[in-house]
Amino acid sequence: MLVAIIQMVVACLLWGLTLAVPLFLDGFACTDIVLGRFFFYGLFALAISLFYLCVKKERHFLRYWKEAALTALIMNFANFGALTLGLRYTCGSLMTLIVGISPISIMLLSSWMKGERQGISLYFWPASFIFFGLVCVNIEALGTEARDIAFWDYVKGMCFGLMALATWSWYVVYNGKFMQKHSDVNASQWTALIGTMTLFFTIVAMSVLYGVFGSDYFYQFHWEHGLGRMFLAASVLLGVFSSWVAYALWNAASASISPALGGQLSILQTIFGLCFVCAIEQSVPSMLEFVGIALILVGVSSALLANQPSEV
Repeated sequence: MLVAIIQMVVACLLWGLTLAVPLFLDGFACTDIVLGRFFFYGLFALAISLFYLCVKKERHFLRYWKEAALTALIMNFANFGALTLGLRYTCGSLMTLIVGISPISIMLLSSWMKGERQGISLYFWPASFIFFGLVCVNIEALGTEARDIAFWDYVKGMCFGLMALATWSWYVVYNGKFMQKHSDVNASQWTALIGTMTLFFTIVAMSVLYGVFGSDYFYQFHWEHGLGRMFLAASVLLGVFSSWVAYALWNAASASISPALGGQLSILQTIFGLCFVCAIEQSVPSMLEFVGIALILVGVSSALLANQPSEV
């Protein structure tokens, strides 16, 4: 179990980069960043899939392509799209608070699907610490950023935020159940299959953009002064490490850790992201943010201490 916990923590560390790396890409839209990330994730995943098919002669994992396609659509596109639109209509602090409820929603969804209440009683207080910690981390920024948001933009942003929360909660629970149910598929094969389907959908999306905007869409940026190399490097970093490696580690851990506990651990990506952003901006968190981080860490630690062998 210790190895699985470390795998999830490292996955959250790599996911935290997704909050920091875009700070270096001011001249690029969110659509460009996500397509670049998923394109290189898909290419790497396709190479791994071909390795299993051509070198190891293993084809059994291909039978789950429908499940992989569903996961790719919901997790990589619906979740990111909802989060991006939520950020457009509201602010980052509000979206962080909404998505930060995921330890609670994952706990409830996992317990409901199992038809038991043990998970709720086991993780209620850890989830409460995490939620109040998120409030402390974001309350100052929320008071400043939300002041100028129009009412209907606020409503639309809330709806997209709830959609992002729902899709992330679904992914953690569904992915955990899949890995525990299908022991014939290892984490690398499952990650490769999801990535291959992600590549397919990414190429479709890029084709639509090309058809609507023409070739000018791909040449609208100033690629001199190293911006092009910076974009490619960021896409490779996010695609290979923050996608392939992070998903593979998370999938491997999901085979032995319950979705409810995984939901508590997943909030660490917010902490890592905040640390990366502060390091890049050379700033120090406020006292209230320190209190929030401490509460989140207390919540995660108490979830680990409360975890019972029957729950892993």
